[in-house]
Amino acid sequence: MKVALAAQQNVFLRQTQVNQAAVRASYKVAHLLATHGKLFTDGDLDALNAVSLFAPTMTRRIEDLGDNVYDQLTKKASEFKFFALAMDESNDVQDTAQLLIFICGVSESFEVSEELAALKSLQGTTTGEDIFVQVCKTMEQLDLHWSKLASITTDGAPSMVGTTRGLVGRLNSEFEKQGLTPPLQVHCLIHQQALCCKVLKWASVMKVVVHCVNYIRKHGLKHRQFQAFLSELESAYEDVLYYTEVRWLSRGRVLRRFYDLLPEINTYLQSKGETIQKLDFTHLPATQSYCAEKPAVPFPVEKCKDALEMLQGEFSARFRELHVNGKGIRLFQNPFAADINDALPSLQFELAELQNCDTIKDAFKPDSLIEFYAALPEETYPNIKQHAMKMSIVFGSTYICEQTFSRMKQTKNPTRNRLTDKHLHQTLRLASTTLQLDIELLTSQKQAHSSH
Repeated sequence: MKVALAAQQNVFLRQTQVNQAAVRASYKVAHLLATHGKLFTDGDLDALNAVSLFAPTMTRRIEDLGDNVYDQLTKKASEFKFFALAMDESNDVQDTAQLLIFICGVSESFEVSEELAALKSLQGTTTGEDIFVQVCKTMEQLDLHWSKLASITTDGAPSMVGTTRGLVGRLNSEFEKQGLTPPLQVHCLIHQQALCCKVLKWASVMKVVVHCVNYIRKHGLKHRQFQAFLSELESAYEDVLYYTEVRWLSRGRVLRRFYDLLPEINTYLQSKGETIQKLDFTHLPATQSYCAEKPAVPFPVEKCKDALEMLQGEFSARFRELHVNGKGIRLFQNPFAADINDALPSLQFELAELQNCDTIKDAFKPDSLIEFYAALPEETYPNIKQHAMKMSIVFGSTYICEQTFSRMKQTKNPTRNRLTDKHLHQTLRLASTTLQLDIELLTSQKQAHSSH
């Protein structure tokens, strides 16, 4: 009887283990679908009969996983000493304005966490007031106080950076009302750099490059012939790159590839009777090497001097915020090289003591700033540590927002335009998180059903 009872118990135990494993596998499949932007129906595999992979199940699993990530973020947010925000707005395939808000926070132990705080759908207008309201809601949901907001990074849209009606202006008003120092306001550095380049207006360079690339690639036969030509020459590259103005980050890669393939491109175009180049390489990045190879081509010194002066002026104007905060940034980068007289009064005494401590100075390594500041004694250097916390979480650009918008375009595409905002948000949260999913907890909370 004891043997029979044990056998029955083992049957129930094995069944429970099988069901739990099936649910666990279902969550992992759902996670893969979300992170790769796939259809929820892609999980419907007949080969795994014990695992529920139907679209409704995948939908519920993704909701559970997204909620699990948000719960972890909420817990971490309660431990933040300071936090920074990066945000941007873009339309999805149905022209619904989606506002991305990323958060980077630091705990007392210098643990830095960067996560998607919210993706808010803006129905109707997208004014500075609308964005400010969504930022307030996000902070309320994460139980964050304004006094912990160290910096905010946006693009240059008027609704973001407007000093009166824009988000920045409304934030400044809110901080003034609460008697707080406004956060550091950063205009995306990559965006600023692209705007600086436009002041040159050297369209003739890109016009020639784009014309040549389009001539090679717009016709299938010519494109295949060019690729075969490169293959015969055993070129380091297999093709030229397309350039589109919207993808402004690709400009440098396109020019670099074009320059590297310039001899082959010239030879190919001449074989087709297409004459483009005039041996004027002064605007390309490797000017000096071509001047040595083509001494007959005069180098326009004055034109380049004027262009560099224009760039210098544009950079000074657009990166003014970095110059204003330059002393604080340099202090964070290397406190031992900072001028004590340039530091804030609250930091001067601590900085003087720090610079005279040989033991700590010997332990300083510029490539591990977080570990260095985390190891500083709190009772001796409280203000320096707070300054380092704020500097360590600043978003230099909105690149992470642009990257997530690319995921959004892939996930909510014309063939999947009925994806709800809720499920889009959960999918993007899972695709961008760095947190470890607690699938074991979710599995233990769910009653396993292999039929759905």
